Amino acid sequence: QDLEGNAARHLGLIEGYQHLQEYVNRMGSDHDYTKMCPVFDGSIDPDDVFSIVPYEKGSLFLYYIETLVGEKDMREFLKAYVLKFRHKSITTTDFKDFLHEFFVEKMSVLSAIEWDMWLRAPGMPSIEFKFDDVLVKEVNEIKQFLLNDNNDWDKAEWGFALSTTQECVLYDALLNGDGVSPQVAKFLAKFRLVENKEISFRVLQLCLKAQVHDVNDQVIDFLATQGRMKFVRPLYRSFAACPGNEQLAKETFKQHRDFYHNIASAMIAKDLNME
Repeated sequence: QDLEGNAARHLGLIEGYQHLQEYVNRMGSDHDYTKMCPVFDGSIDPDDVFSIVPYEKGSLFLYYIETLVGEKDMREFLKAYVLKFRHKSITTTDFKDFLHEFFVEKMSVLSAIEWDMWLRAPGMPSIEFKFDDVLVKEVNEIKQFLLNDNNDWDKAEWGFALSTTQECVLYDALLNGDGVSPQVAKFLAKFRLVENKEISFRVLQLCLKAQVHDVNDQVIDFLATQGRMKFVRPLYRSFAACPGNEQLAKETFKQHRDFYHNIASAMIAKDLNME
């Protein structure tokens, strides 16, 4: 926020909200794995639960607390929190106790927090957030352009000046919806399969969702050179879900599975029904 402004910070929150929404939609709003604090009673493997939920739902939770106590005081709390617990492993109870200790004079405000909902309820938070959407308005204009079937995509050019986060929010919104037409997917592949992996990862997913097999070689190259689970796991799912590509996705994974972290490899194998 200090570097790029409040609008950019809120754009990041919107991006995280979209990521969480996609995960909840895919898993189901009542799935235990969508809880911020799932119960580990020995019946499930913690590796199976690893996801974006604690990151994105946790980020929204901290932002929600900030809306209650104020930005300035929240910053002071976070500084004190890091100093108190640095080099330590802590529990959710430790966090809650320290929050109450730090804001002892604001307990009436903190009483609004629905702890069970945030920590133990599945699905999306039942809080209506009001984000600064000035940067999203630009994204929505381009989204409507990409969804316009009357455009001549063979002659169209990419002339939009978007930040990386704006472009990611654009593609995430399209992926969370019905995607784009094959013509638009080919247009994006022509101009936006760039060096920035956050962007090219999403463009490849849009192409696969549109059943554009022209990008199969680029997908395989991406999977062979990128090891981050946040990229390869969803891309393998998209690759295998694209009609006619399931066996190719499995063969690609067999060839490169030793390249990935063992947790990523195990999760991808489950996604591809190759356990």
